[in-house]
Amino acid sequence: MINEQILKKAIEKAVKNRWEHNYKFSDKSWHYLLYDKGFYKIIFSHSFAEAFYPKGWICYKGGEWQDCEESQTLRSETPFVYPKFIYHLMKSVQEEEPLKYIEKFL
Repeated sequence: MINEQILKKAIEKAVKNRWEHNYKFSDKSWHYLLYDKGFYKIIFSHSFAEAFYPKGWICYKGGEWQDCEESQTLRSETPFVYPKFIYHLMKSVQEEEPLKYIEKFL
């Protein structure tokens, strides 16, 4: 998929999952979003990430990241317990092409 398709589908998915925004998408704004890296403001926002990425928790345990339940017991086993959207937001920020990372979740 090209970046424009990825971004449009990601926005559609986030809106479907109740992402609230006040962006007005027009031909001019799409140009800004795609060619001037304006999409960073959207995809790196907590509200977008929370609506876009899977729900649940992820933790670093036994040398790897894995799905987990948030509980006091687990927190005492590892200090690295995050909502999945925070984990994926951190991963996407580290990517050279963050839209390609997002594409995996469409």
